[in-house]
Amino acid sequence: MRKYPEENWKRLGEWVGDQRRQAGYTATTTWAAKVGRSSRVVLGLERGEPAGDKTIRAVATALGLDTRPFYRILAGDNPWPETRADLLAELEASNLSEETKALIRQALDTNPSPPTNLGKGASA
Repeated sequence: MRKYPEENWKRLGEWVGDQRRQAGYTATTTWAAKVGRSSRVVLGLERGEPAGDKTIRAVATALGLDTRPFYRILAGDNPWPETRADLLAELEASNLSEETKALIRQALDTNPSPPTNLGKGASA
């Protein structure tokens, strides 16, 4: 596991807690079961305790996200792309179908300002 600053783990924990609540998971046991980890591990992550790559992947999957925003936060960055160019670059690098990419490009053409909550609640 790569070493990240403690403050970045705390920031990630707060963000994960926000994402969990927005996804409708309020019961610890339900959330832990969805993630496939113990309550201690998932709540530890939310308290800012370091977690391994497998746990981060499991949490991301449970939220319907990929791991990029998690590692952006750990690196001290914003979790979501900040510019249209960043957003389009991520879209092209994604594993989405060409049909889905075309729909997203069309939506971006309709609303050229990328949303600040990009990817929240997206299904895998």
